[in-house]
Amino acid sequence: MTTDITKEEAQKAISEEADDDEFKDAVEEEDEEIDGCFPVSPEELSIIRAELACEFPEDYSYLSDSYILSVASKPYSKDPSVRRPLEVRISYLVSLASYWPN
Repeated sequence: MTTDITKEEAQKAISEEADDDEFKDAVEEEDEEIDGCFPVSPEELSIIRAELACEFPEDYSYLSDSYILSVASKPYSKDPSVRRPLEVRISYLVSLASYWPN
């Protein structure tokens, strides 16, 4: 026994399944989305750049402002909804700079 369904019935069944709320909570809401970057003020960039200049006076310019901004804008690994604290951002860049050749 075969059941033939019309194209309209098939489309209706597909659209009903698509409207089902079974997996709706698995999809992120748009306003909850985190893009992975936070704004970094020029003052913060200056503080980070100054700290690198104090630690590595001859080599601090190896890191571009773009790279420093990309590191400084990332979320905190323990809580992605929060930006990394300034101390953590500076510590990361200083540890990176410690590997530079002298």
